[in-house]
Amino acid sequence: MNDYFIRAYLDDYKLITIEMDISFFGGECNRFDLIKDEVIIPLNFISKTKKNTYFEYKYSFDADIIISQPYEVMGINGYTT
Repeated sequence: MNDYFIRAYLDDYKLITIEMDISFFGGECNRFDLIKDEVIIPLNFISKTKKNTYFEYKYSFDADIIISQPYEVMGINGYTT
């Protein structure tokens, strides 16, 4: 089992996008846009900043993938993280 660090960005607590930063063994990093369905968000996962509202958590499943830090997204709603 490997841990995936997932960051979800919200707009007024409505999910905009979920993404993961995945580093493969060759060192290549890719952004994956995941499901855009409604998500129940535990409030203790939510972190507010001046620019963004987001939450992060670990998601684990069996895969030969190494996970790195969450991908920094540029230009969400005109903001830069």
